[in-house]
Amino acid sequence: MAQTDFGADEFRARREKLIEAIGDQAIAVLQGDEDSPAMGSFRQGNEFYYLCGIEVPHAYLLVNGKSRRSTLFLPHASQVQAEHDQAVPSAEAPDLVKALAGVDDVRGIEALGSHVQHAKVAYTLLRPGQGFNMTSGSISTWYSGVLADPWDGRPHRAAQFIADLRRRCPGIEVRELSPILDELRLIKSAREIALLPLPSRQPRGARARLVAADLLGGPRTRCRVEYNVKRSCPQV
Repeated sequence: MAQTDFGADEFRARREKLIEAIGDQAIAVLQGDEDSPAMGSFRQGNEFYYLCGIEVPHAYLLVNGKSRRSTLFLPHASQVQAEHDQAVPSAEAPDLVKALAGVDDVRGIEALGSHVQHAKVAYTLLRPGQGFNMTSGSISTWYSGVLADPWDGRPHRAAQFIADLRRRCPGIEVRELSPILDELRLIKSAREIALLPLPSRQPRGARARLVAADLLGGPRTRCRVEYNVKRSCPQV
């Protein structure tokens, strides 16, 4: 329910970069993952987690480019299943949520509509978000199968959210958020780099390639090299 890998300052810095990307005439609104009927701990979608770190199902994040404020819209405490009696991020625990995510405000999900209804431009995910063991390619393949099934063809969650957004906010312009987030996630912070698994048993040369990327090309080069290293050496 509450991650410990990143502090609130890390998430604030990420959202500040997002605000610079969307400009002062737009908002960004993200839909967190839904819960699963399968047993086990809930895992938040990658994009939502990247911007706030809150791991409860059916959460929403609104980033306002004009006010530069971020608001989390969360289920109420009675709707969130606690694990091991720990404190649960919810609409009734704003101080906890602000301490974890560094957001400016915390509301119940039912308040989201009033915060987006006057927006002219909204950035959101037009494709399903990335969950556990998912990539953009695997998601595309999965949904192609759904559409190819004449007895299925259902809209994915992101498409349903966009339809609801347009229905509740007539005239709103919806733009794709994924390319912006993909670009932001290319550059790793010092904390992200520190968390990268680099075991001593990795294939020879992998660590040297990452170090060389740091020395010769900086964070962006390191990230691209890191991608290729991970693709060829999954344990790195």
